[in-house]
Amino acid sequence: MSKKLIEELSSNGMVVVFDVDGVLAPYEWGLRKHCMSDKEWTSILESGVDMYSHVKPIKCMQDFIKNKRIEDVYICSKSEKAEYESKKNFCIREYGIPQEHVKLVEHKSDKVLFLDELLEKLNTFPEKIAIVEDTVETLNEIANTRHYYTVHFSSFFEEGKKKVKPKKLKKYRVKKLKYTFDVEDMIIEGEDHEGGVFVDVIAEDIVRLNKNIMSGDEIYDCLYEGDDFIWDYKKENLELIED
Repeated sequence: MSKKLIEELSSNGMVVVFDVDGVLAPYEWGLRKHCMSDKEWTSILESGVDMYSHVKPIKCMQDFIKNKRIEDVYICSKSEKAEYESKKNFCIREYGIPQEHVKLVEHKSDKVLFLDELLEKLNTFPEKIAIVEDTVETLNEIANTRHYYTVHFSSFFEEGKKKVKPKKLKKYRVKKLKYTFDVEDMIIEGEDHEGGVFVDVIAEDIVRLNKNIMSGDEIYDCLYEGDDFIWDYKKENLELIED
């Protein structure tokens, strides 16, 4: 299961939201214990110590994010105000996460609300958003009320070392209209399959790549259809532009 799951999470268009503590950062804050008391933690933070400045990233998670399209990667982590900057800078420094993709919340229950915000902001589908967590209670709460992918970080242990990458697909330009949502000169990526090209097309990608040459009706029809399209193009209708 892990291999198939990680391959799905690796794919372009699949948005993955990571927790930090225990997922991207080892949960090692105490001497011979995994934690310290809340009082001690708060005292250290209020003294101005940069707690995440010496934290090392988790290699398999770092490899996964490095090999994924960065615009599909987000952070959502519970954080005290005093640790906000330190934790945010850790994500940017060690994982290359854009600052605007780092969301730190006050309560764990706020995480599902952030996923809802992403769903609306990105105009995508619940099945195109995943959250990676180490807290089973948080995953259960989300799984029981939403249709987002809920992934325990241990799923990365076996596959992370293999640096799973999305398949390298050939890039084609459509030469002739054939299907309802085709636009001539549309750029698509696909995999050769029995004399044709098997293409998994996302509606938002069609509009993004062709909005300057699509009519308003075509854009509306394409987005109204919504989900992924799977098409089989004949090679004579395509021009190979990148192998």
